Amino acid sequence: MDFVYFRDDFTLPYNEALGVVVIEVDGQKYISVASTFKRKDTDALPTAQVMQLLVSPDEYVNLFRALRFGTRSSLIFPNGDSYELSLRASSNALAAAANCWERNATGELKNNPFGDQGAGASAGNPFDSF
Repeated sequence: MDFVYFRDDFTLPYNEALGVVVIEVDGQKYISVASTFKRKDTDALPTAQVMQLLVSPDEYVNLFRALRFGTRSSLIFPNGDSYELSLRASSNALAAAANCWERNATGELKNNPFGDQGAGASAGNPFDSF
């Protein structure tokens, strides 16, 4: 699973690796790698306002839990800029995702970061297949 972050004021280049972004939740820091998506013909703006964050497979479950149960979160960029993230409704949304993952095989290879009770699924982190 990746994280997608949008801001109206971002002017990021399309289809670029942007570098390391720290995701901080209640003082705990998680390292992610940020990139932007490829520009589509339907994109009206010359620059991107959306970026994708990928977290190390070793940190995925910890970050998921932190976002689910945390109270404060922010993104910290290499230039020192920091943006507050709202965790409102995160707990309910991530609980629903966790419950779904526990019941159903998910992803292309049926991998699941929490293990799986479903037929044909293999336990493990979905990043293992990449």
